[in-house]
Amino acid sequence: INDTLGHQAGDLLLKEVARRLGGVVRKGDTLSRQGGDEFVLVLEGLKTPDDAGQVAQKILNALAQPCEIEGHRISTSGSVGIAVYPSDGADAPTLMRHADTAMYAAKSGGRKNYQFFSADMNLRTTERLQLEEAMRGALERGELRVFYQPRVDMTSGRLTGAEALLRWAHPEHGLVGPDRFMRVLEETGMIHTFGEWVLQQACNQTKAWNALHGPPFAVSVNFS
Repeated sequence: INDTLGHQAGDLLLKEVARRLGGVVRKGDTLSRQGGDEFVLVLEGLKTPDDAGQVAQKILNALAQPCEIEGHRISTSGSVGIAVYPSDGADAPTLMRHADTAMYAAKSGGRKNYQFFSADMNLRTTERLQLEEAMRGALERGELRVFYQPRVDMTSGRLTGAEALLRWAHPEHGLVGPDRFMRVLEETGMIHTFGEWVLQQACNQTKAWNALHGPPFAVSVNFS
């Protein structure tokens, strides 16, 4: 919205979201904006964790209604993560971190939903961070491999082309397919560096094959 309508429109939208959030919570609750498009609610004195879920659903319903900003009709949605004291943390930093983890789980689940924190989320977050760290050095360590899946004319049996497939030769887990690492590459922006590397490898290999064998055939590359 900042890029298309300007920062003033973005600021007005944030104020409208804050107004809607304020209309959902009770008078004694605490509402704050952490920065960007993230808000934090502290709800005290709830009888059960389910009460927090009911508040989260009210928030999602409030955000689902379009906003009128400077003559533009803007649709919004939200993702809510919930951490409960004391089961999910005995201090503010821990509760904040766990609520943040649950919010990203809600985003991964398709947005427009809320998630309660669980220990499994912590484990998945740790595994993802480890995967991201390992991927950052995979290119420099020469651990990437490009395999080629042939395309064959079923009538003549002639090889007509190939598709380049990226694999990660993990030092411990062996060949790892893109279903394990592609999402991490896209979310971190590393996909651009990796994609250019794969394209270069495919171009070099295609040139070598065509020089040796001919007639020329094409190699396709999936590009994010």
